[in-house]
Parts: sequence; structure tokens; C-alpha cells
Amino acid sequence: MSKVRAIHPIQPLTDVRVVILTGTLVPSLGRSLYQPLVKFFLGVRGYLTDVVCIPRLGLGDLDEANDELAEVIFAAHPNSRFILVGHSQGGLHAILLAHRFPDRVVAVFNFGAPHHGTQLARMAPWLPKHPAVRAMASHSERLRELRAANVFPPDLIYSFYTLFDQLVFPWFSPALRGANNVLVAPEIFHWFLKRIGQRRSAGVELVHGVSEHVFVIWLACLHDCIATALDGLEALALEPVA
Repeated sequence: MSKVRAIHPIQPLTDVRVVILTGTLVPSLGRSLYQPLVKFFLGVRGYLTDVVCIPRLGLGDLDEANDELAEVIFAAHPNSRFILVGHSQGGLHAILLAHRFPDRVVAVFNFGAPHHGTQLARMAPWLPKHPAVRAMASHSERLRELRAANVFPPDLIYSFYTLFDQLVFPWFSPALRGANNVLVAPEIFHWFLKRIGQRRSAGVELVHGVSEHVFVIWLACLHDCIATALDGLEALALEPVA
């Protein structure tokens, strides 16, 4: 993965909180799904961590929901900076918030985020009527605009995704140009994946593992990737000004 650089290289990360943004159709009671991530960030790394659900189960207007999330996250903690962790649609909101408030965001870690959309949004007859689902359709104009945004540094974005994602497909949809892309796949597939361009020189790190869309957030190998990134951020934060 590329070297992480800090936006605020001389400030320690004591003012940083972690916010985990859930996926589509996750109600408040479903926040327990994210406890392994909470345990990692709070228990292992010592960061205060909140799990925030997308308003209206992630079926309403994407930008309206993002405004509400900004109020919940940033207004509630005006003196804090944030590590944003997004799962599925939550990853799109994490990216959008990072572009809108770059001085408040330290890094973004996304799991299975449909940065290039998903074909699933076009398949079920009842799905396209929901604004956010239309926005998440493959080749949607809203996603093109989001990918074209050039505010938050892409090397502070980590996109984790799995070869066996059953909800975001094609499976390479989460890959973002310039970001730290990490693809989870059984090692037996790595040779083939490298042959089709999924290699470090193309901005993709391959790690061994097996998961689908929902439980990719539980993978210890990806928590290790986050730990390495946090080590870099925390070390740079302590460096004196040149």
C-alpha cells in the first residue's frame, strides 16, 4: 500500500474520534453488527468510537442524508477530527463527508463501498424507486461526480473489498483510483487476479481471506491493514515541523 501522509502532521491524534457509518437497511438495532470494529478501534487502538446509521435506512436522498450525518457527527463534536469508517453505502457518505469537510477528517476506511455503483440497484423492480438506490446504480451521474471530486487526498482513503461480494458487483466496483485498494481473495486466486491487473503496481494490494459483503468488516486481516495505516498516521503526527 502507498505511504500514508497526514493532513495535520504535527498534531497528535488525541483529538480524533472514530465514526462507523453503517450500510443500507441497517436499523439502529443492527449496530451490533459492527461490534468487532468498535472493539478494534476502541479496545485495541483506544479511539472513542460511535456507530451511526444512515437516515431513513439509506433509502432517501443521498445528499439530504449526508447533510443530516454531517450535523450528527461534526456539530456534536466541534473540537474533534474524525476517522470515518464506511460500510457499503456508508462508505459513499464517508467519502462525501471527507470532501465536504477535509479539515475535520483524518482518514477514510471503507468496506465494500460501491464507489462505481452496483448492478444490483437495477435488478429488483422495487429498488430503483428509492433515490439513494438510483444514485448507487452502476454508471450513475452522482457517483461520477463523487469520484471526480478532488478535495480530500486519495492516499488517505482505504477501500477494502472482496472477490465474493454478493451485493456490490462487479466485485471491483469499490476500487478507487489513487486510493489504497485492498482486495480480499483466497490465495489460490491471486495469480489470476494479478494477471488481470489486480496488483500492487496498479494500486491494489491482495490479501488472503474469504468473505462476502456483510461480514467483510469482521476480517482480522483488514483490521491489521487499518492498524498499519494508523501506525503511520500516529507516527507522522508526532514528527516536528521541518
